Amino acid sequence: MAFCLKFSSRALREIGEAQEWYELQSPGLGEEFIAAMELQLKRLEQAPLLYAEVIHNVRRALLPRFPYGLFYAVRGFWLCYMMLVIRDVGLKTANIVRSGGKARCAELIVQCLF
Repeated sequence: MAFCLKFSSRALREIGEAQEWYELQSPGLGEEFIAAMELQLKRLEQAPLLYAEVIHNVRRALLPRFPYGLFYAVRGFWLCYMMLVIRDVGLKTANIVRSGGKARCAELIVQCLF
């Protein structure tokens, strides 16, 4: 059974901005970014529990080829809620940990829920 994916408005905006940025860098690269995103989203639909929790009840799936992480929560047995799409995952995650740890990361995610 496939999970239903739901996106926060912030996640949708971040995806659109990333596509535009990549397209400006090189024609066609924005479409490749979307293809990588769609591939990862199909994986999430089929097996959302495959990816590790980064904080309580929040998981992160990395995009292949692009430096982005998809932060999401699984709700019940049918819904996967996409909260954030963050660029430069390694650097930003390290900066979040240095500047406030998991509490700061959780705060950013809670902001996306409300």
